[in-house]
Amino acid sequence: ELAHSLVTGARSDDGCRKFDIHQEITWVGCVSDSETTCFSLVAEWAGATFVELHSKQPHSVAFNQRLFSEGVVAQMPSLTLFAPPLDLEAAVHPTAPEKP
Repeated sequence: ELAHSLVTGARSDDGCRKFDIHQEITWVGCVSDSETTCFSLVAEWAGATFVELHSKQPHSVAFNQRLFSEGVVAQMPSLTLFAPPLDLEAAVHPTAPEKP
């Protein structure tokens, strides 16, 4: 219910291109164990301004408050904004600058 309200609200926010929640799978370096499960929110926004607007929406505020009030969080969440993917082809085969 908590995650569902966040995802449906976020996906309807202006500038939201993608908003998904992923559950960690079992692997040699996993954080999840028999008592805790690690989840990751992965979102794509049209720009940083839209992320800021999303963070102030009622569904986001309610989600964050409930994470702490209900003891859902095992560690502090973090938010990181990234630029679009690198153009690896351009990095491997750069074009020479045009001569005047």
